[in-house]
Amino acid sequence: MSLNAFNNSFRPSAVPFVMAALTCAPNLAAQSITANTISTPALSVVLADSATLGVTVGSNQVQNLPEGTYYCEASLPLFTVTGANGASLRLYNDTGGAYLPVSGGTLGGANSAASQVLATGQFDIGALSSVSLRLICPRTALIRNGDQDMTDATANADQRTTLKLWKLA
Repeated sequence: MSLNAFNNSFRPSAVPFVMAALTCAPNLAAQSITANTISTPALSVVLADSATLGVTVGSNQVQNLPEGTYYCEASLPLFTVTGANGASLRLYNDTGGAYLPVSGGTLGGANSAASQVLATGQFDIGALSSVSLRLICPRTALIRNGDQDMTDATANADQRTTLKLWKLA
């Protein structure tokens, strides 16, 4: 296991890996985020489960996550509708009812700015759990790719929110 200094991305070898995401048609409307309100970014599918941990996605949660120690990388594209950008993204244990030590965000940007919100960290869970992402933004925002909504229904699927989990122990 190592942390790649070039892109600050975790690169484990032979470690169980799970990736859940929101994938959708490119013309699907963006998820609206209300200013100063904790929102749960949408997740729709498990894209990878290398060790067949048996996780599922439902109610915007990664469900049936086995107990253990995990490293997490989460990201989503955010476009603020009004005012400067800046957001906080956290990982929440829905089963345990508590935030996990995975967090990150973006710095303020220009008016109506697009940015990628990132969160990383390592955490432990002591029992089978469901986890979800939580986002708070000081301005009205949209979770979507690009500066404009895509309208080409024939284009490839659009991947928006992504949650990657490596089971370390």
